[in-house]
Amino acid sequence: MNGLKFGPKLMLAFGLMLAFMAAVGFTAVGQLSKVARQADMIANESLGSVRRVAAVGTSAAQSRSAALELLTRLNLNYAAGAEESAKAVKAADALMKSNATAYLPYAKTDEQQKLWAAATARWDEYHKEQDRAIGIADDGLAGDAQKVLIGQAKVKFDAFEASLGAVIEAANADAERARLAADASASAARRTIFVLLALAAAIGIVVALTMTRSVTGPLHATVELLEHIGAGRLDNVLSTTRTDEVGQLLAGLAKTQERLRSPSSSAALRTASAPRRTGARSRRSSGSRTPCSAASWPCGCRRKAAAASRSSWRRA
Repeated sequence: MNGLKFGPKLMLAFGLMLAFMAAVGFTAVGQLSKVARQADMIANESLGSVRRVAAVGTSAAQSRSAALELLTRLNLNYAAGAEESAKAVKAADALMKSNATAYLPYAKTDEQQKLWAAATARWDEYHKEQDRAIGIADDGLAGDAQKVLIGQAKVKFDAFEASLGAVIEAANADAERARLAADASASAARRTIFVLLALAAAIGIVVALTMTRSVTGPLHATVELLEHIGAGRLDNVLSTTRTDEVGQLLAGLAKTQERLRSPSSSAALRTASAPRRTGARSRRSSGSRTPCSAASWPCGCRRKAAAASRSSWRRA
């Protein structure tokens, strides 16, 4: 690091912080994408499965209701109404098949496929009884047909609804598992992001302290060295392996100190300082021989005159 100059050092520190922030960002995006996929599975697969199974149950109930209405109208010899009810039965059966086909892509697990196969078998058993009841009604025995549809066929329809309920419960269980997995992924994403942010903050502090010390420490040492040279101490050890700006500064100071320590530089300094010392001594000597002037009369000559007058008065 001592071989890098301050510009590249700052760029390296900035790049390091950007790399950690990018890692935090990519991790957050990845975790949030995982949560989004699980939420999409809940919305599209689990809830879609429940919706399709519910539509199958509604179609089956419509088919049974239309069949009961058909038998009632045949029992009342209401031919036009019976024909309309027969069309309603066919439409409900067609809708039932359409909803069952739409559900098949949602049955992905073995458990779901087994439950759906059981529900389909129960529906086939009921539908045979319903078709048999309609055939008995077409033979003019509408009362007997109603007994079949209300009796034995009702038991089989209840078994079909129970099987369909098991399919719905399995779909709800899958949705709950997906919800728990999404919650766990969201919690893990939050923990991961917090840990990475804390790590990035810690690295930022370390980088800031390192950069500060790498700048202020050498500067303080350089200032202290300059103070020593200014005080006349020319025996400072200036050896460094740094190649950055601080190393260049220390190398320049070493050359300056070496020049100041050379004999020619010392003689030049003495020669330059000699006139100043001579002038100072001459001023001090001339000042000591200068007679009392008007400005110095109050302080010195007056005291001498007063002493002379007192001596003469005593002799008198």
